[in-house]
Amino acid sequence: MSYKEIFVIYETNEKKTINIFGKNFVENNNENVQLIIDKKEINLTDVYEIEGKKEITLKILKDLTDLSFMFNECENLVNINGLQFLNTKEVTSLKCLFSGCKSLEDIDALKTWDVSKVTLFNHMLFNCEKLKNIKPLQKWNVSSGINFNCFLGKTNISDISPLSEWNVSKGENFRGMFCSCSILENINPLTKWDVSNGEIFESMFAYCPKLSDISPLAKWKVCKGKVFSGMFNNCELLSNITVLGKWDVSNGEKFRKMFYNTAISDIEPIRDWKMSHAEDLSGMFSKTKISCLAPILNWKIEQVEYFTQLFDESSPDELEILNKAEESEGTLEIKTNIL
Repeated sequence: MSYKEIFVIYETNEKKTINIFGKNFVENNNENVQLIIDKKEINLTDVYEIEGKKEITLKILKDLTDLSFMFNECENLVNINGLQFLNTKEVTSLKCLFSGCKSLEDIDALKTWDVSKVTLFNHMLFNCEKLKNIKPLQKWNVSSGINFNCFLGKTNISDISPLSEWNVSKGENFRGMFCSCSILENINPLTKWDVSNGEIFESMFAYCPKLSDISPLAKWKVCKGKVFSGMFNNCELLSNITVLGKWDVSNGEKFRKMFYNTAISDIEPIRDWKMSHAEDLSGMFSKTKISCLAPILNWKIEQVEYFTQLFDESSPDELEILNKAEESEGTLEIKTNIL
């Protein structure tokens, strides 16, 4: 039987049992992969006891089509250079591939991977907190990608320029793709992205405290978008949403906490948003600096079920919100003491 051998390296400060592969990956690949550790062949396992640095060789008996959870929560994985030799031509899922690999710094081995058939990229690099360079992904063909949920969430990536030419036109789920990227402030590389098939934008940029300029999103076509909840939630420096005025959100259903805890004070730009399919506006403008609600009083919101704290805590010195918005002949009616 022909096979291919690749290696990865783990490191610990003391002798202990660690995760070496994701449990789900092991369960699904017992017949496809064997391990070689200290020159001994053993069955694929999710945990192993090591001390210091340890090289583990994967004996690939059959080309893999699903790399989901392969190194999920492998906090001691430090070197993946051997993965450059892995045949990925038939792989369709990279879901949670390196999710939770908190010690992983270098992904250069991935730059030659063929990911042209991959549809699931969700959580691939989620919570890889030491990863700072994603240039190896620059030439990836992600044109089959459908799910990008939390792809780079909870990382310390500041430069996303390697993604500027990505073809995400088939993408449907962008939930939390850059969520909690604590030092991300420049999203210019996303200017040319075609997100016209996107349905879920929930928390896409949530908890990006340095993000203040969203003008690169001006030409995004989000007409199929249904979920915008928390998209800019806790982007504390975001004050200008002028570029969103031209967005077609007419199919949007959920807007919960979309602008929660931001610095926006003017909602005039979104006066003409078509909200007839909206169901949830709870907390949409809570903890903002809004002092004038007039621009959105003519929103048609016949379908809205949830208004909880729509404006609660918004400029409390100027607004006295009763934590309630009522439907009045299909038009938003908000009880305040200034209108």
